[in-house]
Amino acid sequence: MILAKVRPMPFVRKTYSVMCCVNIVLLIICIASPKWLVHHCVKSNVHLGLWLFCFEKDCKPHPYSIESLEAVRGLMIIALIFTCFALLCGQNLLSRITKRKIPDCMISSIANYCAGLCTVSSLMIVLFEVRVVIDADVIHLAPDWAFCIACVSFSLSLVLGTQNLLWDRKFHKKVKPSQEEEPSTPSDP
Repeated sequence: MILAKVRPMPFVRKTYSVMCCVNIVLLIICIASPKWLVHHCVKSNVHLGLWLFCFEKDCKPHPYSIESLEAVRGLMIIALIFTCFALLCGQNLLSRITKRKIPDCMISSIANYCAGLCTVSSLMIVLFEVRVVIDADVIHLAPDWAFCIACVSFSLSLVLGTQNLLWDRKFHKKVKPSQEEEPSTPSDP
């Protein structure tokens, strides 16, 4: 009975699932990487991440707490949660669990857009913080590869959100009513 309900996914759904999984992996790499910012003016390698401060090959947790860094951490974790939720909604799991018709594509689209919004917000906070540090202390920090991966993840979130929004519009097209029939008048005998 269970096998009768399982059917192969169409190519578009498989592509969406793979792209969602890639986005999740990119976000995990961004969150875990210590290479968000790099200091170019020092001969040794100095990298800053969301969780770690690395000097050459020695990585340690940040020595002090920065409010903006905590905000970026939180936003990136929220983006990861939204992306995982979008993947689950994209598989119509909410409709299957609740056994009611739920607009899974629309919910998945909103979750992808929220993930993109959280990611771009964290990127903007990092850029503004770098700008403040450069202006105040004349320290030359520049974005590193994890920052670029976060930019790719933001773009992918927007693409996935738009794709789901188009699917939702495609499957819920309103059927235009046919031409209204003229009311028939009773004929006199």
